[in-house]
Amino acid sequence: GFGLAAAPGEHVVGIDLLRERGGNFEAVLRDHWRSFGLAEDRLRLHRGASTALDTSGWAQLVCTPARLVHVDGEHTRTAARHDLGLAASLLAADGVIVVDDVLHAWYPEITLAVAEFLIENPIFKAFAILDRQGPLIGGGAKMMIARANATARYEEALRVSMAPNIVCRTAFSGSMPTVFGFDQGARKSRLTLT
Repeated sequence: GFGLAAAPGEHVVGIDLLRERGGNFEAVLRDHWRSFGLAEDRLRLHRGASTALDTSGWAQLVCTPARLVHVDGEHTRTAARHDLGLAASLLAADGVIVVDDVLHAWYPEITLAVAEFLIENPIFKAFAILDRQGPLIGGGAKMMIARANATARYEEALRVSMAPNIVCRTAFSGSMPTVFGFDQGARKSRLTLT
């Protein structure tokens, strides 16, 4: 999905161990990428743990400020804090960080890491929680974070495109994100961005 959303000239950078159940997941990922007709040179994969990267290593991989960073690494407090720090270190002025498995009962340390990140970096605010329903094995909620001066625009776009899914607003670590629920499935409409 990230490859299809990338603007012309943008790259998708993946950092992962690239193995699943002992097998090599990179070949499967590259085949999937090509099946959508995406140019191979727009996908940059780094085989390894994100926690082994420092900000200069991250900058070498990303090259330019990132428009979107999806944090879904090792499910520990320390690793999530590290990955959030990397994401923030080279995020475009209006960039978004999406954190996976926030508020997940199996991984409470991710929620702690996000709360600490927001407290220590008050220029960032959470603007949306995309709650999901269903078995825990399917994953947890996603939290969307941006610089405070960019959150209103993004929140409004989500409110317009997913109005039937709005549940409430809630306080979270100095932020007031809108919660979107999907217990009845996604009910979203296309939003034309200008």
